[in-house]
Amino acid sequence: MQQEIKRRKEREAFLKNLSKNLPEMWGSLQQTVQRGSGLAYDEVCRSIVDIFEAHAQFGSCSRFKKELKKFMVGHMRRKALIQRLVKAGVWKET
Repeated sequence: MQQEIKRRKEREAFLKNLSKNLPEMWGSLQQTVQRGSGLAYDEVCRSIVDIFEAHAQFGSCSRFKKELKKFMVGHMRRKALIQRLVKAGVWKET
């Protein structure tokens, strides 16, 4: 129980810190996704989930959706990335 509380507090602190650096984070993800590998897509997906959670707690979900759409403009042909984002629940296939 104590470990769970500690883990939650650490996660909240991580997300709060992340919420202060979101523009830089999106820029960093643009570079990572360009690698085009499965590992890069996994990393990008995990980071986008973190950004989503940061927006949910400390920002705006509508802002997140707008930023994600902007990010995805150049990556709609990356089916493996899209599948990961759909599975994570942060992207809806159209």
